[in-house]
Amino acid sequence: MTQKTNENYSKIIPIWRFILLSIITFGIYELVWFYKNWKFLKVEQNLKITPILRTIFSIIFAWSFAWYLKTFLKEKNISAKFSPTLIGIYYFIIAILWKLPDPYSLITIFSFMPLLPLVNSMNKFWQSQEQNLAQKKFTWWQIILIIIWIIIILLYVFAAFLPEL
Repeated sequence: MTQKTNENYSKIIPIWRFILLSIITFGIYELVWFYKNWKFLKVEQNLKITPILRTIFSIIFAWSFAWYLKTFLKEKNISAKFSPTLIGIYYFIIAILWKLPDPYSLITIFSFMPLLPLVNSMNKFWQSQEQNLAQKKFTWWQIILIIIWIIIILLYVFAAFLPEL
């Protein structure tokens, strides 16, 4: 029986991975990211918040998250060149566009875009904290699931542009 090693992996999330996971999960990965980072900020800044509620209502709390993150990074002397207000507005607007008729509702697949400066800023923080930690790679079953989801998404996008009978 092989023994499993408990390696530490980097908390840095490559931008391409964040985008891929956001798209193939239809934005659910963004919620996972929000939850993990709300938990982190709650501890680091001693916030009196409930991370799960902030995550569920991320459409409203994206601005708040960006503001707390920018404050935290400033305390750590890490530059954060983003506007919490613009991120909050942009995330709110793109999130409510799911109400548009097909195929226009597909624009919400880009809901990850306003979060990219936040992901990049958190990556800068983790780079300053972690020394030479390997990034976790996708496992074979995760790769298979990614391929299946990409096929499903492509079929969905294709069907959205088909004329109705």
